[in-house]
Amino acid sequence: MTAKTKPRTKGDISKAQDLVMATVNLISLEEHLAFTAMKTGEQDFYEIARNVRKLRIRCLRELVGEPRGELWCASKHVLSAMMRLLEVASKEDGRKCGEYLEAAFDLYKLFWLFREAGYEIKTAKPKIKAK
Repeated sequence: MTAKTKPRTKGDISKAQDLVMATVNLISLEEHLAFTAMKTGEQDFYEIARNVRKLRIRCLRELVGEPRGELWCASKHVLSAMMRLLEVASKEDGRKCGEYLEAAFDLYKLFWLFREAGYEIKTAKPKIKAK
């Protein structure tokens, strides 16, 4: 069986979900490179961060296209906040860990709502016809 015809098994995640996690990690990498540049004074880290940003933009564009309004930036920030909450959760135990994981998952769901809202405008038919 080829990868295209291979049936999905429980635990598989979709390409879009993989792309979300890649985008989240690219956002985090951009931040770390920027802070490294500031801490070391080495300008090369800014250039690396710019290249990472280009890749992050390509990934995010594949996920959300060119949505209306501020949904592009909102999508990026909701994914960034989700990643930070996952990081915080990894440093907590018990109930607090669970609360941060739940908040991160809520943001993850919000991203998918933003994505859907951005796509709706592309496929929506105008309600008022031009004369």
